[in-house]
Amino acid sequence: MSPLVLVSVLLAVAAVAAAVAGIAWYRIRAREKDYQRKIEKLRRRYVALENQVLQARRMEAVGILAGSLVHNLNNLLAVILGHARMGAQALSQDHPVREELGKVMKAGSLAGELVAEVSDLFRRADRARKPTDLEPVVRDTLKLLRDILPSTV
Repeated sequence: MSPLVLVSVLLAVAAVAAAVAGIAWYRIRAREKDYQRKIEKLRRRYVALENQVLQARRMEAVGILAGSLVHNLNNLLAVILGHARMGAQALSQDHPVREELGKVMKAGSLAGELVAEVSDLFRRADRARKPTDLEPVVRDTLKLLRDILPSTV
């Protein structure tokens, strides 16, 4: 084989090798971009899940705080209602303050019901939920507000 043919063959082989290397490089680069997209997608998903975990922890902390507040409110209401009952029992039937203590006990009972509802909300009570007729609650609340608030309001 002549040197010219040999050089031509070597150049052709080198050109084919360069083309194969170029194709391989292109495929590797395309794969790398694909992996980078997948990594970015996984990173975004990780950040989203991390945010969900943080939000769940915040909500858990709020639930614990609310449960503690509900417990403390319940204790305070028990003291208020107990003292109002004792005061009402100590007074005669026709004493004018006795009626006011009755209003305090009624308001305390309503507040106790609200505290129980909030407590159920945070405890996810197993009690079956049932529809509540709001008309008597609103009527009683309005009556209490009329008795408590000045007539100018």
